[in-house]
Amino acid sequence: MSSSTDSTTGRLRLTHLVVALSGLLLLAFVVVEVIGPAWLTDPARWQDSGSTVVAAASVALLALDVLLPVPSSVVMVANGTLFGLVGGGLVSAAGLLASSLLAYSMGRWAGDRFGARLRHDEVTRLRLLLHRHGAVFIVATRSVPIVAELAGLLAGAGPMAFGRYFYASALGATAVGFSYALIGTWLDDSNSVPVVFGVGAAVTAVMWWWSRRLLKGE
Repeated sequence: MSSSTDSTTGRLRLTHLVVALSGLLLLAFVVVEVIGPAWLTDPARWQDSGSTVVAAASVALLALDVLLPVPSSVVMVANGTLFGLVGGGLVSAAGLLASSLLAYSMGRWAGDRFGARLRHDEVTRLRLLLHRHGAVFIVATRSVPIVAELAGLLAGAGPMAFGRYFYASALGATAVGFSYALIGTWLDDSNSVPVVFGVGAAVTAVMWWWSRRLLKGE
């Protein structure tokens, strides 16, 4: 048996880790949907006024999206309804950026402690992919549930250069936050599910195209 094979024997596969993380995030979503508290599953109940307390709570809830299956699109649409385009966009963008930074920190912590247990060849490929396409992926998937959180965790585990990650995360958070705030200024009912899902798909497609052009050549 070759030395390269010996070096990978018994090590964790990165693909298995990604699948496991995705499964945990999805399981958390299902559990909270079934038995979760009303303030989490239906944030519109407490988002009833444009107060500073509600704004702070919205930022905190969006920040915790990496740990809890927060209905972030509903929260962001409600922010637009309550605080207007600029205020709602800023509140939502701040929460999304905080969530991205939390995901990166968690990924960095896990990478420092468990990275040595992963196959070296897969870690090398991950770092190469993050260097070449990480920024575009971070921006383009910011509006995609589970994928956005997973992207932040992997970026931290890589690790992806923090400055580049912060720049991409800020771009994505701003674009998504203001897009949903705009919808909130148009809608009287923040639970208009078809509209929210349609906006999410459109924002993802536009951001993928925009981020590739904006970050091309970096």
